[in-house]
Amino acid sequence: MNDGLHRASTQKIADDTKKGGMMILGFGLCTSMSVLVSSFIYIWYSTTIPDDCVLRTYFFGMGIINVIMAILLACLTFFGKGLAVSSGHSLLHDKYKAEGRDAEAQQQEEELGQEVSMYGSGLACVACFLVPLSLFALGWCIYGIVKAVEAARGGAADCEQAVTVFWIMLAVNLLQQCASKCKQSQTSQIQQSATAGSDSD
Repeated sequence: MNDGLHRASTQKIADDTKKGGMMILGFGLCTSMSVLVSSFIYIWYSTTIPDDCVLRTYFFGMGIINVIMAILLACLTFFGKGLAVSSGHSLLHDKYKAEGRDAEAQQQEEELGQEVSMYGSGLACVACFLVPLSLFALGWCIYGIVKAVEAARGGAADCEQAVTVFWIMLAVNLLQQCASKCKQSQTSQIQQSATAGSDSD
């Protein structure tokens, strides 16, 4: 164990891991809220498009997809924060072990195992829904691109404004997807780190 960890107080370790968890929570909730807001925009705008426009179905469908995505991202954020905070048990275990406080080290090890199991299982459940939903969203975007190109080439007057809005919202949606992937990657790294800390004991 390094000297820095040895000198660190129990409270400082707890505060640092809690701070890391709050950063994950803040970033995750901002991402979830932005996706939720865009879903409302999609659904609302679909009601303003004429029935004859081929993009009406796309906008409504993307709105529904984003509502579900926002809920799953919020769940992912909750479990990711839990894993980040639980990593403090691993640090405390190492600290107590080096100080010869075996009983307290054992308690931290048990708490780490319980929390990793609980939050890890939650992440796995979310992933079971998030992965296929992301693939479906990708396919739905491709469907929308095809319809937008068809509408633009056909010169449909009832879709002219909808095509412009489509490209703007597509760019926003791609940025949100990138943020979502970063969030998933960050959470996965935290899970691996916490699991490694649990297994190493």
